Amino acid sequence: MFGIIQNHIFSNKLTSAFSGQALTGMDLSDPSVILTSETRNAIPVEVLDKMQEALTISVAHTFAWAIIPAAIALIMAFAMGREQFDPASEMETYNHDASH
Repeated sequence: MFGIIQNHIFSNKLTSAFSGQALTGMDLSDPSVILTSETRNAIPVEVLDKMQEALTISVAHTFAWAIIPAAIALIMAFAMGREQFDPASEMETYNHDASH
């Protein structure tokens, strides 16, 4: 899920950064294109800077989106009671209910 979010933000940032400019010969749909040294050496510095900024922003926003499920999990953990799970009593209740 977070990969989809990151890829979507990255693509949108690249589209807005390079609107109206044609970048021939580059597949910008894969963020890992920036991470290989061969590709980085072939990309002009001003283009590489825009690509790095788009990747940085997309990763930062993805981590920001990850805060939501973490916060929900924390709230749910505090909402749970202090009662400990006892499998033996659960089995007794299950066996008692099954016999009737």
